[in-house]
Amino acid sequence: MNVTNNGKKIVNIGELALLPGMTAPLPKSYEGNPVVGFLIERGTLSCDQPFCSKAVAETTLRDDAAEAVAREEAAARAAKEAADKAAKEAAARAAQEAADRVAVIEEQVRAIKKMNRGELDAACAEQGIEVEEGDTIPTLQKKLIEKLQEG
Repeated sequence: MNVTNNGKKIVNIGELALLPGMTAPLPKSYEGNPVVGFLIERGTLSCDQPFCSKAVAETTLRDDAAEAVAREEAAARAAKEAADKAAKEAAARAAQEAADRVAVIEEQVRAIKKMNRGELDAACAEQGIEVEEGDTIPTLQKKLIEKLQEG
């Protein structure tokens, strides 16, 4: 079986070096070689007889550059998904912490509203709130709630 180099570059097949446009007999050890079959299918080589590859008829060669790009894209997608997930989790934690703080404040407000005058006076003294003689229970409750909401 003779092969002809139709390409613009030298093709080496074992010990055989085919210059562009050169025709030479294909070494017996390379008959049925899937790489030679690929070069014939691509048109770089042509042969004077039908070429049958020993390997699977539709052997495809891997394009390393395309695989590398695909791996990089997959890694970038995975990194973006991980970053998005982390951001969502952080936002969810912040929202939960805010909700917890609000719940604690609401509970303290309910406790303040249940206090009598003596308990309100003591709580105001603890918080450093000045109690005046004319302050009523609702006024003291308002002062305590305002102090609670400040800090």
